[in-house]
Amino acid sequence: MKQPPPETALRFIHRDYHPVNVLWQEGKVSGVVDWANACRGPAGVDLGHCRVELAQLYDVATADAFLEKYQRLAGAEFSYQPYWDILALFDILFGPPQVYPGWPAFGFTGLTEQILMERLDLYLLSLLERAGVRP
Repeated sequence: MKQPPPETALRFIHRDYHPVNVLWQEGKVSGVVDWANACRGPAGVDLGHCRVELAQLYDVATADAFLEKYQRLAGAEFSYQPYWDILALFDILFGPPQVYPGWPAFGFTGLTEQILMERLDLYLLSLLERAGVRP
C-alpha cells in the first residue's frame, strides 16, 4: 500500500456496490440501486468493495467466484489488481468488524463479530497470496 495505485482506466462506478444493492428477477440481475455515491474511478474499487462484502456475508470462495465471473464478463478491458481488494478491506477496518444492522432484513442472519473477524482474516490471507506476499 506504500506504492501508488495501479494505473487503470477510469470508469463510471457505483462506489457502494454490494449484494444488497443488486436486484434480481427470475435468477438474473434486473438492476442495481443506491447510486448516491456514484462517481468516476477505477472499476477495481467496485469489485473490491463487493468482494469484501461477499467474504463477510459468505466466505472467500464466494468472493473468488464473483471475481472469476466478473473477469469473464468484463473481458480484456478489465485487468484485476489485488491492490483494490486490499484497499477495500482497509476501508472497512477502522475498528473491529461489526454486523451491519440492515443485513438481517435481507436474510443474512446468524452473523457475529467473531464470524466476520474469522472470515476477514481468511480473506486477507487469500489477498496476500494473490498479491504474491507471504504473511
